[in-house]
Amino acid sequence: MLALSIFSVLFSGSIMAAGGPPTGGGGGGGGGRPGGGEETAGNNLSVPAIFVAGSGVAQPALRVPCSAVATRPGADGAAPTYIFEDEYYWTQKSAAVWSASCLNRNPGELVVTADWGDNLTGDGRLSSGRPIRVEVGLINANDGSLPTGTGYAVVKLTPDLEDRLSTYGTKGDETLTSYRAFDAGAMLKIEKCSTVECLSMVQTIYEGPMTAEINSIGAVVFGFNWGIKGPTNAPGPGTYRIAFFARDVNIVGVADAKASVDTASNSTYLYVTIGSKGGGSSRQ
Repeated sequence: MLALSIFSVLFSGSIMAAGGPPTGGGGGGGGGRPGGGEETAGNNLSVPAIFVAGSGVAQPALRVPCSAVATRPGADGAAPTYIFEDEYYWTQKSAAVWSASCLNRNPGELVVTADWGDNLTGDGRLSSGRPIRVEVGLINANDGSLPTGTGYAVVKLTPDLEDRLSTYGTKGDETLTSYRAFDAGAMLKIEKCSTVECLSMVQTIYEGPMTAEINSIGAVVFGFNWGIKGPTNAPGPGTYRIAFFARDVNIVGVADAKASVDTASNSTYLYVTIGSKGGGSSRQ
């Protein structure tokens, strides 16, 4: 029994030194039930954000009230408890709370650049019959009128696990970055093209609100799960036009060469081609 007890202590210590077992969700999720467990705490705001007042989709829940002055990790008395590569971290989805700089603005005051998810703008293939995550981030582009805000660098602490099961956390290192923006009037439209050239549309797959969340690295992002337990089925082969519409902020640019801006409709859009056997891509 003594030998077994010693082994148990040594084994537990080796897990902690390696970074410990996963303690909560990852990926793009804001809250959730990783692994089917109980509801866990939401992610802390770690990237500066501006919230534009207005009706529509709900503002992501903040764990610290919105303030222009950042709240550093540990300010609430919580100690970092997660060890990764011999350094201590405060983890997302735990009792510890912190917040990047946060501002509130009225509709029409912000101009933004749209940043589409890498899975849609990168070189990876999109497969038919599988769900596709559609994400858009809005980055404040009012050069000179708003300074960068204080945030906290959040990293993935369990790189061997898929995002939704991974643990994310921060050492409390400050960063100065541009503000992300939230628009309560955000809308998404997905249409299937009649041909590869997309000269006309044959079907509207989805048209409606696009909700926002604070993702695992603590940034405000808009997201839609195309083909997961929602009003749409997993996409079939073909070319699609995906468009994001803003209402209370003005889209003036895009961060990705494969995306475009339509200032007349205050929107950004891109085309994606989905292959029947994993062969697919995005194009401008």
